[in-house]
Amino acid sequence: MIVMEDIYVSDYRTYFPNVEKGVHLHLSNMDYPTLHTHNYWEFFIITEGKCIHEINGERVELGKYDCCLIHPEDRHAFFSHDAEKNHELNIMFTEEMLRSLTSEISSELFGLIYERKIPHHIVLNQNTFYNFMDTLHVLQTLPVDAVEQHTSIIRFMILDAIKLIYMNRLSKNDDYPAWLNDFLHKIKQPENIGLRVDDIYTLSNFSQVHLSRLFKEYVGETLVACFAKIKLSYAAMLLQTTNFTVLEISSRIGYSSLSHFIKTFKEQYNLTPNAYRDKQQKKSKLPK
Repeated sequence: MIVMEDIYVSDYRTYFPNVEKGVHLHLSNMDYPTLHTHNYWEFFIITEGKCIHEINGERVELGKYDCCLIHPEDRHAFFSHDAEKNHELNIMFTEEMLRSLTSEISSELFGLIYERKIPHHIVLNQNTFYNFMDTLHVLQTLPVDAVEQHTSIIRFMILDAIKLIYMNRLSKNDDYPAWLNDFLHKIKQPENIGLRVDDIYTLSNFSQVHLSRLFKEYVGETLVACFAKIKLSYAAMLLQTTNFTVLEISSRIGYSSLSHFIKTFKEQYNLTPNAYRDKQQKKSKLPK
């Protein structure tokens, strides 16, 4: 590290063991209370315990499943949480590497990631978290001198992080408060789409009456209408991408009546579920 204006600056050229690869990964189980910045990007996941993360003057409590993307120039530090030691997985990469990876996906992707000067904070679901852990375990079984293999796996992990950030960015509305974006994210999860409307209120910290009023105020439609559209959109995706029967799909999204599902789907898409599936399958067979 070097010192610049009383802030430690971590330089990848002296910090990364294989500088030319542009990536590095390490595991940490200690506090880092020194406010610092760096000339590379960092994606970290809290794997155990809790910590206080100070970022650009604000302090946030983080725990297991929390992850964060740190931009170059962000100033941050880590502090213990009531003597509960935290463990982190840190993935670091140069801007050149990030530009290279994102350019293979979309010419606009790097700008979409860079435009937010606050850190991208995401709470991983259990499956995504353990996918990262499984990849880490593969990495740990490789010989230390297998540099190319190490580099490839770290790049895959960076791509997984980019996908998370991109999907999270698409699902958020900058005009909504954080709690509403979090709530919308929750009700779009496959495990929650099958819930009844009365049950999804428990996914927020508000009463049913208060949430309904705030939701209509921000979104412009009722929560009931919005959740119904989410269910039908998910059903349409399943019709296009799976072989599930219409009855199975109806059940997955929480309809107890098949006839009611077919009627509601037709009102939304002007086609019955079977007709919608047939139309989409014909489209996919057209010559490119």
